[in-house]
Amino acid sequence: MSSAHAVQNWLYAATLVSCVVAMIGLFYAVAGQRTQLAVQIMLQYSDRLMILLQGMPEEIVNARRSLTVPESTFEITQHIRVIFYVLLELHYLHRKRYLPVDIWNLWFLNVEVAISSPLFVREWQILRPEFEGQTSFRRFVDSMQKKHVYKPANLPGVTAWPRERAPQPSQEDQA
Repeated sequence: MSSAHAVQNWLYAATLVSCVVAMIGLFYAVAGQRTQLAVQIMLQYSDRLMILLQGMPEEIVNARRSLTVPESTFEITQHIRVIFYVLLELHYLHRKRYLPVDIWNLWFLNVEVAISSPLFVREWQILRPEFEGQTSFRRFVDSMQKKHVYKPANLPGVTAWPRERAPQPSQEDQA
């Protein structure tokens, strides 16, 4: 083997190694970008939810801790409507896997409690027709409400229902 062939083989090997290193670097850059995007989504939705909670009428806040449900009013229905639309967006992001499972699971427990409360069950019956085109979200809400009988944990003699692991999107939801 001549020295020219040896140099050429060396160059091929060096090129191959540099390509492999570049691909590994690209993989880590994309993974880092995905993590950064997930954190950004979480922070933005956390801010939106915090603003919603701060502006929420006292009747809605207290309804989670009581077996009594306030009378249905336009204001209560409007606030619950906005919450359902934010939950729709979160559900969509989770279904399309833009929202990592661990972040979804973090929010899911609170979502599950809210959706299953008597107030949200009643308001869902009013608002459900608005979500006619969102069959996956409607199934999600319906299943949460059917799955749990709401029992506030802070009432004497009443224990909270068991929390299960958050459901993962089905193959049908991926479409």
